[in-house]
Amino acid sequence: MAYFRTYSIDDIVSYAKPAYSRNLGYFAAKSEDKAENTEKTQYFPAFVNSKGAEYQNNRYDENEGKTTTYYTSLRPFLKEQRPETRFISVTEDVQCFIDEAFGFAASQKMPENIMIKICSKDELRQIHSEFGSWSDNIQGFAINGKKSKKIFVKNSHLDELMLTIGHEIGHVFTPSLNNSHDEEAKAFAFAVKWAEAIRENNIGNLSSCIKENIDFQPARNGLHDIAFLFVKNLLRKKDAMQIHWDLAKKYISMWNFYG
Repeated sequence: MAYFRTYSIDDIVSYAKPAYSRNLGYFAAKSEDKAENTEKTQYFPAFVNSKGAEYQNNRYDENEGKTTTYYTSLRPFLKEQRPETRFISVTEDVQCFIDEAFGFAASQKMPENIMIKICSKDELRQIHSEFGSWSDNIQGFAINGKKSKKIFVKNSHLDELMLTIGHEIGHVFTPSLNNSHDEEAKAFAFAVKWAEAIRENNIGNLSSCIKENIDFQPARNGLHDIAFLFVKNLLRKKDAMQIHWDLAKKYISMWNFYG
């Protein structure tokens, strides 16, 4: 098993490989909030897709994988000093921005099978209880099914909301990878391209909120720091979207890449 040659010794010794499976792939970030168990209740929300169509799904596929976005995942992209953006509570208010950002980032139309639901905190907590313990640091999560992809995000200000959505799209746009570090790197590469698309094209008037130079210093938790460092080194030679595709198609992996 080879580590990327530019890793520091601290990166290597702090790494601890977690259990991960295709059926339940957690995109986890270090959080100081104590996770808590919530009562499981069956709740099946309505979703909106890229055409504004709304439908209600009454079941979850057993083979669907779950990913979660925490607030710490947004910090590398957002300026600390930035204008306050409007608060968004419904998907219809941002669907045009999502479609535009996706078009610039991926050079194609937003897939119709990616469904997005903006929830209140209580609603998100209730839905999330079907899949695992809750933390107040959770901003959103997604179910990466074979046929449909469902993204749930907490209502928030436009800048934070768009970055949360972009990160989860980075997970569900392509099938989940077996390795958690490759999966996280795949999503982060897409998130980099997504943030660039928003800033360079001033989507939603958010250019002034997005950093020009992304901060690659996430929490040192053995997952994000290692995956982010891997993407950072690849960005010296490749476009972020190309990195996303190379990981998604398994052309490269953190565990067989020598630089």
